[in-house]
Amino acid sequence: MLTTTLPRRAGLLIPISALPNKYGIGGFDEKAYSFIDFLSKAGMSYWQILPYGHTDGYNCPYQCYSNVAGNPLYIDLDELVKIGLIERTSLEECEVYSRRIDYEGVKEKHYKILRKAFHNSQNNPTIQYEMQRFSSENSNWIRDYSLFMALLEHFNEKPLWEWEPQIRNREKAAMDLYTEQLKDEIRFFEFLQYLFFKQWSALKKYANSKGVKIIGDIPIYPAPNSVEVWANPELFVLDEEKRVKLQAAVPPDYFSKTGQLWGNPIYNWDIIKEKKFEYWINRFKIPNLFWEPDMKQWADVYRIDHARAIQDYYTVPVGEKTAINGWWNPGPRMDFFNAIRESLKDVKIISEDLGIIGDDVRALMKQARTPGMRVLDFGLDLSPNNLNSPYKWDIECVGYTGTHDNKPIVAAIKELKQEARNNVLRYMNVSSDENMSIATAAIRTAFNTDAFLVIVPMSDILGMGDEGRINTPGKIDRDKNWTLQFLSEDFTDELASFIYWLVKTSNRLAK
Repeated sequence: MLTTTLPRRAGLLIPISALPNKYGIGGFDEKAYSFIDFLSKAGMSYWQILPYGHTDGYNCPYQCYSNVAGNPLYIDLDELVKIGLIERTSLEECEVYSRRIDYEGVKEKHYKILRKAFHNSQNNPTIQYEMQRFSSENSNWIRDYSLFMALLEHFNEKPLWEWEPQIRNREKAAMDLYTEQLKDEIRFFEFLQYLFFKQWSALKKYANSKGVKIIGDIPIYPAPNSVEVWANPELFVLDEEKRVKLQAAVPPDYFSKTGQLWGNPIYNWDIIKEKKFEYWINRFKIPNLFWEPDMKQWADVYRIDHARAIQDYYTVPVGEKTAINGWWNPGPRMDFFNAIRESLKDVKIISEDLGIIGDDVRALMKQARTPGMRVLDFGLDLSPNNLNSPYKWDIECVGYTGTHDNKPIVAAIKELKQEARNNVLRYMNVSSDENMSIATAAIRTAFNTDAFLVIVPMSDILGMGDEGRINTPGKIDRDKNWTLQFLSEDFTDELASFIYWLVKTSNRLAK
């Protein structure tokens, strides 16, 4: 098995958006580099991010306009000052100090700055050369993406199925017309991707130099309103207007009593297979970066979200109010993993196998040599029949105290009924009801399991309650979901030293 060759290690889960930042949302500025230093001091070997894509109006990183493009809001604005594209004084109105991200406010202020930087870049021959080369070497995706984004603006954010039929169907005359008409906006979005990947590649390189590897996150499905659906409709089950015909979902489980309706298009796996899984192989690759020619992948390890759909996937008819009335369909199974490994020889994958999981799914993951996940939050009943019970974790899994979809572990334990809570606290050898005591005991419990890798969300590191939740599945809440942001004072040397001690005493320290 792949995992038996890996040493015991620990890592931290925090979305890029949640990193400290003085401009209202986390990104690639000096605070991100300080965070990498914090991880190194704390003995953490991995940083698990959420998808870093260009999110839609609901700000969910699992619903992006593109599988490839990065979120422009993560671009370091201070770097634009350093390279002479904007004045320092123009950033003053962007400064925000809050534990919650105001996406609308951030977007308005950041795009104003980014557009100014784009305008000023026209007079910078070095940037013009680099941007032109980047766009040329990534013409297989960036031109469609940039035109798609320009069209979204042109049609006042209407989804692609509400566009004029000629451009929705990519008729040549319409493509030529809009490419010329929107050429300035197209170049603007190309500019943003040039900046994004230049900054991301630098941050990843720095992380690796400090002994920190990046665990990326790949959503199983694209958003229905995405460039992938527009440019490659044959890969998905759609109607004539490119609307979702059958939607992706999950049935009722411990996340939701009525299941989750995602609304994403399901794949036409026969076509994807005919094309030798090229669509999926490209999702692991970083765009061509001429300034980092040896960087072939955008992360060191990849977590495939809802990987159980590779075995069997669940569909629900459009129009249903819940995910109860759906059915399972056979997925691509080992053909998928064989194609990925044939193309990307040493790719490392974690399969998110949460939810309704049978022996067939676990057999596939074992055959594919991809470790699954175990979550302490789901194992608090301490049942021997529950694979999430901490004493059931084995060397072939990645353990978590919680995920981006869970309550922080302190809140989960405190909400248990009295007898169950007492059992958990007794098992963890903690008698205090104080948040940090419970959080520390939970982390120590996870670290001392057999799991070769254990990941802890930052909210659990800080002993936060419900206020530290990243997302509530199946619930649209723009004020809470995906808006969590940490502050610089959360990442102290004292905390790093304490985490280092926990990592070291559980034999998870990189030698």
